[in-house]
Amino acid sequence: MLRIYVSVFVFSVIIQSVCSYPTGAPNSACTHVTPEARHYKSTAGNVNPFFLKFSKHYYSHGDKIQVTLSGGQFNGFLIVARKTTDDAKNVGTFTDLPSEAKLTCDPTTGRGVTQTNANPKNSVTVNWVAPTDTTDDIVFKYSVVLDIASNYFANLNSTILRYASPLQGKFYKDSECGRSRGCYSNCLHDICDLETSWQDKGDNIEISLTAVLNNDGYVSLGFSNASLMGPATVYYCTLNNGSVSVIPGLTFGHRHTESNLSTSGISNEVSNYTDGILKCRFTVQKESSDPALFNLTDPWYLNAAKGPIQGDSLRFHGRIDRNVTSYRVNLSDVLTDEYFQPAVTSTAATSQTTSSATRATMTTLTNAATLTDTALTATALTASTKSSVVTPSGADAECGSTKGCFDNCNNGKCDLFVSWISKGEQIEFSLNTTTGHNGDYYLAVGFSETGKMGKASVVACTVNQDSIIDVYVSYNDDAYNNKQMKDLKTAVKLISGSYKDGVLQCTFTRVASIANNSYFFDLNEPWYFITARGPATLGCLMVIAWMLLASIGLGFARFLKPLWPSSMPCGVKVWFAMHRAFMVLAFLCGCAGFIIIFIQVKEYSTIVGAFYTKAHPILGIITTALLVINPFMSLLRCAPDNPRRPYFNWAHRAAGTISHILATIAITVGLYLPKSQVDNDAGLAIMIVYSAWHLCFFLIMSLLNDLKVNIIKRDTSSKKGNTYSLNHLDQADGAEPGGIKQAPVVPNAGLRQCLMFLHVCVLAALTGALLYYVIQGNV
Repeated sequence: MLRIYVSVFVFSVIIQSVCSYPTGAPNSACTHVTPEARHYKSTAGNVNPFFLKFSKHYYSHGDKIQVTLSGGQFNGFLIVARKTTDDAKNVGTFTDLPSEAKLTCDPTTGRGVTQTNANPKNSVTVNWVAPTDTTDDIVFKYSVVLDIASNYFANLNSTILRYASPLQGKFYKDSECGRSRGCYSNCLHDICDLETSWQDKGDNIEISLTAVLNNDGYVSLGFSNASLMGPATVYYCTLNNGSVSVIPGLTFGHRHTESNLSTSGISNEVSNYTDGILKCRFTVQKESSDPALFNLTDPWYLNAAKGPIQGDSLRFHGRIDRNVTSYRVNLSDVLTDEYFQPAVTSTAATSQTTSSATRATMTTLTNAATLTDTALTATALTASTKSSVVTPSGADAECGSTKGCFDNCNNGKCDLFVSWISKGEQIEFSLNTTTGHNGDYYLAVGFSETGKMGKASVVACTVNQDSIIDVYVSYNDDAYNNKQMKDLKTAVKLISGSYKDGVLQCTFTRVASIANNSYFFDLNEPWYFITARGPATLGCLMVIAWMLLASIGLGFARFLKPLWPSSMPCGVKVWFAMHRAFMVLAFLCGCAGFIIIFIQVKEYSTIVGAFYTKAHPILGIITTALLVINPFMSLLRCAPDNPRRPYFNWAHRAAGTISHILATIAITVGLYLPKSQVDNDAGLAIMIVYSAWHLCFFLIMSLLNDLKVNIIKRDTSSKKGNTYSLNHLDQADGAEPGGIKQAPVVPNAGLRQCLMFLHVCVLAALTGALLYYVIQGNV
C-alpha cells in the first residue's frame, strides 16, 4: 500500500511539473509576463527564435491589427500589450481568437491572450484592437513555453508599434486586404499610393479604388480575357475638374471607350477626393444589363492601374502604374499583392544575392548571433577568386557574441564577409568582398520582409574605376527596381574604405530608424538579412559591342565598298579592312560580356516580370551564337566568280542583320530586367533615337547606292570604249586579284564620307549616353 501512495505522489508531482498550466497562463502571470518558476525552467542565455509579426507596423485609434506568434514549435504562450511609457498597465483588447487561444489578464476586458491547451503549435494568430485614448508607442510583451519539459522564454519584447500620424501624399493599407477582401496595392511597409480591392457580395461585387493623385486622373480595376489590357471591362474612379465619379468602360489595346455604357449596374457609390487622395467604393452587378460589359461570374485576368485625364479623355497609364494577375481568377478568391506582377520591370540580374533563413533584429545581440554561417543560405555565392582573401568570421572572436556575422568561406579562404554591431541608435556594418576584376563594383546589404531583394531597404558600398569608395542608401520595390534615396545621404556615414588587390573593404554606420519614412526600414524590427554583390557595368561590353562597333562595321560593309578604290592597305580594300577591324572588336567585346555574365549567373536566368523581359536571356544566346557563327562563315566563302557566291553573300548579310536587330531588342529589353538600376525612361529614349537614326541612315545611303548604279549604267551606255566593271565596285572580297587597272569615279563619294563620319559621331554619342546611365545607375 505504501508503494501505491508513493507512486501516486510521484506521478502527481510529475504531472504538475509537466502540465503546469496546460489551459493557459493564470492572471498572476500577467504582471511580469513570466511563468511561475516552480512549474517552468528558464532558457535564459539561449538564442530566442520566436517573434511577433504584425499585419501593420503602426496603429490608429480603434484599429484591428493581426498579431502572429511564430518562430518554432511551442506549447504555451502569453501575450499582452503595453505603452512604452508605462510597463505596468496592459492596453488594447484581444478579439476574434482562434480555438487554441483565450483571453486572460482580466478576461472581461481582453487585455491578454494565452493558450487553451498544451498541444504543440507552430504559430498562433490573434487580433488586437488598439486603444482610443493614447498616441504612445506600443510594445507587446510575451512569453513562450517550448515543450513538455516546460522550458520557456519569458518577458520578451516585440518590435515597437507606433501611432500613425497623418500622412502627406500617401495612405495606409486596408487591414482587411488578404483577409476578407482581394487586393492589389502598391505599398511599401503598408504605406501606399495605389490600392484596388474587391469583395464577393453574392450577386454583386463590391469594388474599392484608392490612389494618390496630384492632378486630374483615374484609378481603375479591369477584367480582361488576356494578361495585357484589352479587350477588357474596366471600372474607373475618376477625378476631373474637382468632380469625382465612377464610370464603366471598355479597353481595346490602349484605347478607352466609355460612351453608351449603362451605369445602372453601379450602386452604393461613396466617392471623395481629400488631401490628394482619390477614393471610390461602389457595388457592381456580376451580370450587367449592358451586354458590352463582361460577366463577372466568370474568371478573368485582373488589371489594376492609374493614369492621367486630359480634358475628358482617359490617357494611357504607362508601364509603371499597371499590374496584372498572372492567371485568370474568380472574384470570390481573396488575392493579395503577390498574385499580381508588374506590367514591366526594370536590368541586369547578374548580381549574386544571399539571404538569411530566418528574420533577425540588427539591434538585438541574441538575434544577431543567429546570423552566423549555419543560419544563412549561401548557395548563390561562389568565390570570385581564391587569390584574394578577406577575414573569415571564424577568425573574429566577436562573431556570434557581440557581432552578427556572415561569411562565404571555404578552407579558411573567404570571398565575402559581412558583420554588424549595434551602437545605440546606429548600426555599424563592415563589408568585405573580393571583386575578381578591376572597375566599378558594389556590395550591398538589404533588409527584406520576404528574404528576396524585392521590397527591401538597401545600403551599398561602391567602388569606381578610380578606386573611390562611397556608401549610399536606396530601396527596392516589388519589381526589383532600385531607387537611390539621395535625401537620406546623412543617414549613413562612411568610416573607412579601401580597394586593393581586388578586395573591397568598407565600414560605415547606418541609423537604426528614421521617423515617418517607410522606405528606410526600422532595424529595431526583425528582417531577413540579404547581401548582394556584382560588377556595376557588365552590360557595358554588350552596349559597346553592338551599338557602336557592330553598327560601324556593318555601315562600312553595306554602303562604302566603292570608296577609296585605289587604296589597298594590307592587300585589302579600305572598306574591308575597316569592316574586319570593327567586327573583330565587336566579336571580342560581345563574347567577353557573354562569358562574364554566365560566370556570374552560372545558369540560364529565370526572370520575374513582364513577358517580354523573360525573352532577354534567349535573345542574348541567339545573338551571341550568330556573332560567333558569322566570322567562321566568312572563312568559308567561295571565290567572287563562283556561281554559289550569291548564296554566301545573302547568308552572311542575313546573319549580320538579324543578329544586329536582335541585339538592339535585347539591349532595349535589358533596361527593364529585374534589379536594373538604369533610368528606364532615359534608356528607352536613347534606344528609340538610336533605332530611328539607323533607319534614316540606312534609307539615305540606300538611295545614294541606287543613284550610283543608275549613273554608272548611263555611263556604260554612252561611253562605248570606256566601260567599268561593277564587280570591281561591289565585290564582297576584300582583295582585288588582278590589281586595280583603273579607278572609276564614284558618284557622291564626298557626301558618303560625310554621312559615315556623322554616323560614327551619332553612334558614339548615343553609346556614351547609354553607358553613362548604366554606370550612373550603379554608383
